[in-house]
Amino acid sequence: MTDRYIYFIKPINADGPIKVGSAYSPEDRLKRLQSKSDDTLELVGYVPGIFPDETYILQQLFQHRSHGEWFFPTPEVTAAMQQVLAAGRVDRNIPLARFMRGIKEPARSS
Repeated sequence: MTDRYIYFIKPINADGPIKVGSAYSPEDRLKRLQSKSDDTLELVGYVPGIFPDETYILQQLFQHRSHGEWFFPTPEVTAAMQQVLAAGRVDRNIPLARFMRGIKEPARSS
């Protein structure tokens, strides 16, 4: 069985909407989306993930939704995308909203 991925796609060099989705091949999904878009799109990145991971992100970002699975490129959406990509996975135990509001982990004492 082939792994599934959670991906982020957006217009190149633009502040257009960000697509959050899941696919077995994010590169193929980019090609299909590009064929329907007037803007040149780029695959920002992807991480291993399953449908519940995608649903989690969509629910967390709902208030920033443009249409379908496309989201306005707000600082909150960008921060959530960067957090997921930096972690290399979706952690459904950590609310994305925590990172979107800029709340940081408490300092750990040594």
